[in-house]
Amino acid sequence: MIKNPLIRLLLLAAFPLVAITLAGCSGDTESDPVPEAVIPHDIDTIPFTVLRQWRPNDNPAALGLEVLIDEDDAIYENIIQMVRELGSNAQISFIRVFQDEAAWRESRTSNFSEIYDRGYLAFYIKNRTGSGAYSGLHEIRWFQQEGQLEELNGTTITFVN
Repeated sequence: MIKNPLIRLLLLAAFPLVAITLAGCSGDTESDPVPEAVIPHDIDTIPFTVLRQWRPNDNPAALGLEVLIDEDDAIYENIIQMVRELGSNAQISFIRVFQDEAAWRESRTSNFSEIYDRGYLAFYIKNRTGSGAYSGLHEIRWFQQEGQLEELNGTTITFVN
């Protein structure tokens, strides 16, 4: 067991990056765009910007997104609704939610600061295929360490449907 809380925290924050990589995401900053048909455009949620998109395991029924939302919209219910609607048409969904583009840039390195602690909000996982990374999971993991959602840091919400 790692006793240093800072190292434990860094390992916890790095977990989604490692998991996404194992799920078939390339390490390149440029990825093949997901066909528009995969991302629902008629969702009724908060505004968001897609920072990165890919197909996990090159599966056409899979969706990988990293999205940016406004800090004013970073409310528990808003995030839950947004990720569930975005991932609704995919068998596999990996969606990382940020409220600061600088935090997203830091997430692509190993140099994390208070910007990352405030700006990385959540990681949504859905894998209904019965195989591969996160098989059978449908959940959201909360990561903000400083800010309006910090009380959720380290918790996981599991969805039954």
